Amino acid sequence: MTAPEGPRQPTVEPTRPGWVALAVVLGGGACALLMTALVRFGLSLPRVEPVAWLSVGLLAGGVGYLAVVTRRLVRDRRADLDAKSALYRLLLGKTSILAGAGLGAAYVVLVAFSLPGWPAPFAQGRVVHGGVAAVLCAVWAVAGWRLERACRIPDDPDDGESDDEASGDTRPDHEEGGGPALR
Repeated sequence: MTAPEGPRQPTVEPTRPGWVALAVVLGGGACALLMTALVRFGLSLPRVEPVAWLSVGLLAGGVGYLAVVTRRLVRDRRADLDAKSALYRLLLGKTSILAGAGLGAAYVVLVAFSLPGWPAPFAQGRVVHGGVAAVLCAVWAVAGWRLERACRIPDDPDDGESDDEASGDTRPDHEEGGGPALR
């Protein structure tokens, strides 16, 4: 049986909202179970320091920057991004969407559990730093979504002429270790 002739179809679908909702439910639910167990056993809630939101902010910034660079590469100079790199960037985008949504939900639950103890300094730190981390997790998820969208291959404007000929690229499709060119 041979593959059908015609335009290539994408093999990886965009992240569905249902998967994002599942990540939110799992992240928030796991954190709620943990916080409930800590309160039930009389233990204190974990401290949240600035490193919580600094690390997420760095991830969000890095993924956002990669989304901008990838969008330029795919839209303007398609042949400059090999298939393996494009796949890794796509997977990073998908992972960032789900991890940002799940971790953000966990921080929201932590903040909700910390609000009743507001006058205490540790509770204030949990609320403030956890809130900032939750917002940056949402930014990270959006950056992942932008990276995933940047990896989409635009439709060919002219099907009669090959992409390589239209862009002036005369490199062979299979460079050393690079795999086929992104189409």
